Parts: sequence; C-alpha cells; structure tokens
Amino acid sequence: MTRKDYIMITRATARAHYQSVGIHEGAGVRIVIRCLVDALKADNPKFDEEKFVKEVWTVHPKRKVG
Repeated sequence: MTRKDYIMITRATARAHYQSVGIHEGAGVRIVIRCLVDALKADNPKFDEEKFVKEVWTVHPKRKVG
C-alpha cells in the first residue's frame, strides 16, 4: 500500500469516529480501528500504530492528514 492509501484509511476511520453518536457506535468504531491496526501492521512492519491511532482520534475528517 502507498502513503495515499494509509491517509485514505485514516480519514475514513476519523470520519466514522466523528460521526458516531452513541456509546455503542463508538465501541464499534474502536473495534474496527483495532482490527485495521492489526491488519496494517501485518501488511507493513514499518506501520506506525501510535501515529495512526493518534491521527484517527484527533483529526477532524475533513482536515488534511499527513
């Protein structure tokens, strides 16, 4: 995957987090993020989990990421 792919995934997960309104939706988003992190780490040993998670939790989905 390219950097562009990782940015797209970060934006999509940030959007899901931003749009989740209930406690159950938020929990579902966190599960998806955990699964994505595991898959991305398996795909790329240099994947920076800490940076990815920080971006997902702090980035407004419409702000430029990267």
